Parts: sequence; C-alpha cells; structure tokens
Amino acid sequence: MSSTPSTSVFRSAVFKLIIVSSASFVLVMLFIIWLLGALALNTEEQRQKDQILAEQAWIEELYKQQGAQAIARELADGGPFFMSEDKYQSRLKKGELIYQIQLASGTIIGGYPSLKATSGWSLLPIDIDGHTRQLVVHKATSELGDHLILGKIRAQGYDGIKQLRRISTFFLLVIAFPLAIVTGYFVSRKVFKRLQTISNTAEAVGQGEFEQRLTISKKSDEFDRLSSSINDMLDNLQDLQRNIESVSVGIAHDLKTPLTQLDARLQMIKQDTDSPDKVEKHADAARRSVNKILTTFSALLRLGEIEAGKRKTDFAQFNLSTLALDIAESYEPVFADVGKSLDISILPNIKINGDQDLFAQLIINLLENIIEHSHQGAEAWIRLQLNQHGAVLQIGDDGPGIPEQHRDRIFERFYRVDQSRSKQGNGLGLSLVKSICNLHDAQIVLLTQQSGTVFDIYISVN
Repeated sequence: MSSTPSTSVFRSAVFKLIIVSSASFVLVMLFIIWLLGALALNTEEQRQKDQILAEQAWIEELYKQQGAQAIARELADGGPFFMSEDKYQSRLKKGELIYQIQLASGTIIGGYPSLKATSGWSLLPIDIDGHTRQLVVHKATSELGDHLILGKIRAQGYDGIKQLRRISTFFLLVIAFPLAIVTGYFVSRKVFKRLQTISNTAEAVGQGEFEQRLTISKKSDEFDRLSSSINDMLDNLQDLQRNIESVSVGIAHDLKTPLTQLDARLQMIKQDTDSPDKVEKHADAARRSVNKILTTFSALLRLGEIEAGKRKTDFAQFNLSTLALDIAESYEPVFADVGKSLDISILPNIKINGDQDLFAQLIINLLENIIEHSHQGAEAWIRLQLNQHGAVLQIGDDGPGIPEQHRDRIFERFYRVDQSRSKQGNGLGLSLVKSICNLHDAQIVLLTQQSGTVFDIYISVN
C-alpha cells in the first residue's frame, strides 16, 4: 500500500536524537569527570608539595644556624648519616621523607646517595615491590651552593583519584554509552511503530480511503492526543468532501433548470421573430431564468464573504428589537395573503453589535422559509426575549416540521429536504443563516421536541 520508501529504526529521527543526546551526555560527563579529576589531582599534588616545603622550611632554618653537617645529624636521627637501600625502601613504603644533602663540592654527606634530581620540582619513577610509583622531589640550593633534596612517595589519594577517573571513563564509554544505544533502539522502535501507523493512515487517506482512522489507546499520551486531533481533522475533511460533492450536485441541479428554460426561450425567440408580442414574452421569461442564476451566484458570493469574515468590518451597534419588529410587521400582510398568520412578540430596546443588513437577511430567510414550507393555515411566530446569557430570537411555525433524517444537514449548502427540487429555492437560505450566526458568535439551534420547525438563536447583547 505504501508508495514511500520505508525508513528503518536506525535512520529514524528519534533514534538519531537519542544517539546524539546520549553522546552529548557522555561527552559532558567525561568533561566534568576529567575537570573535577584534574582539580582534585592538583589539590592533592599541592597538598603534598606543601608538606615537603614545610619540612624544607625548618631544615633551611637549621642550615642557616648550624650548617649542612647539623642537618645531616638531625635528619639521621641518631642513626647512620647515609640511608641504606633497606632503610630507603622502608621509608618509601611508610610514606616518610626521603632526603639527600650534597655540598657545593659535590660531596654527599647524608641521606640516600642514589637520589638524583634537577633543580626545583620533579617526578622520579621508582620501583616498590615490583610496582612502579612516582617520587615527588624538590631540590633546593643554598647561597653557598649546598644542595638539599627532599622527596616523598606520591600519596595514595593521588593514585586513587586517577584510578577513579579511569574507571569512570571506562564505564561511560564501554558500558553506559552502548547501553544508551540499545535502550534508544527499543524506545525508537516503539515510537517508530506508532509514527509509522500514523504515516500509513495519512497515506491511505491521501489515496482516497477517507474512512481510515487512527486507533486511540487508553494511555492518553501525546500520541493518543495527536491521533485524536488527526481523527478530528479527517472527520472535518470528510465532511468537507461530502459538502463539496453536495455543492457540486446542488449547483448542477439548480442551474440546469433555468439554463434549460433560457435555452428554450432563446429558441422560441428565434422562431417567433415575426411576432413582437411573443418575442417580448419570451424575453421576460428568459430574464427571469437569468435572475434565478444570478440570485444563486449572489447568495454564494455573500456566503463566501460572510465565512471569510470580511463583513466584520461593518459591525456597529444597532437596535435588534426595532429591526425585528419592522421586518415582522412588513411580513404580516405577506403571511395573510398566503393564508397563514404571524404572531409578533418583541421585547423593546435590545441592542447588539453586528452587521444590521446581515441580521435583516437572517430574519427574512427564516420567515421566507416558513412561507414556503409550512402547511396551509399555519401559525408562525417571531419572538425576541432576554435570558441570563443574552438575547434569544425565536422564529418558528406549528408544522409540519423537518423530518429527523434531514435535521443534521439542513445548514449544508444546496441541501434541500425536497430532494426532487420541485419547489422554488436554491438550498442556500439556511446556510446563509448559519454563517451569519457564526460571524456574530451567535448559536442557532433547531428545537427537536416541536410539532413544527422552530429555531432558537442565542445572541450576546451589549
């Protein structure tokens, strides 16, 4: 059924978004881990250097007072001036200070003889029980050229921080990111499946299957809300399609008769050219046929203007009571001429904001509808009252009413209860009424529990 190329889960936007988001998260976390690790390492390194410098400070003070030999005696702490290999290894394991005292002549007078260092700070790789560690060393030189080298094995905390950073990096790159990809795949597949259903339904509708609708689950998630909105849109499109078909058929029916009559009259004029009276009679009939056509198109144009909202620019305050009363009184003799009656009950001084000409058209259309479709001797009425929400304009008659199967469609363009179209009219009267109500934010309701046709129009008042 599908004519569009299928999209795999791996190429879907959701999967790509999850991968990009996961990768971004991993990169950010790596940056944070390495930044915090660098700060922690720097802090730990500075702490150890401070310890070494603190030891150096009192040694330098002793050197100034008593010289290099005194330092050698003090650091030896009663033992040999020179540190044996076993003593050196023992002090390293305990994290104690390693030192070397060297005179300006190059003679080593105390400490560990094999300790080598450059001026300032340096790191020396050393071996402790088969494991390579680092010795933090500081070499200071006095004014006389004597050298003092102090060192300590790098603290366990420093190595622990580096190990933690390595483990965290491994976890993010080898475990967390692949796990995010796998999770993203299953999440994307679920989302992709639902989106594919929506896509297939839209494609089916595009190919003319207007009855297709999306299934809505009980989860009430965003996909269900989207599906519900799409279903509502498809319902509206289907109604619009039916309306277009109805309008097309209506125009064809309503123009066929006057055009046929016009054609016939033109042929008669051609045949009766020698009789001026007959030509005039045929011309009058042809003019009436043209007027029917023009009336239909005028109604369509006005309906289009109203639905486009162009007539809102003519809105102004007017007295609806006066307008309704004037029209009703002018129609009383018309009703009497056709053997029907019109009862008038208008509450005075009800003012609204809107287009007065359009409201006049609304009232006239409903009254004309009663004259055309009510039974002989019918009793009709027009009433204008107030309620707690605004004004209520009611126009109705006592029968025979509109059959139930037609009530839902009476406001459609060109729809007529008289399917044979034997009566006059073009099926646009109630469509105009409905559009005028919509333009004025008014609500029109066909009352169902009535013997005749009764419309209630609810209008906001000033």
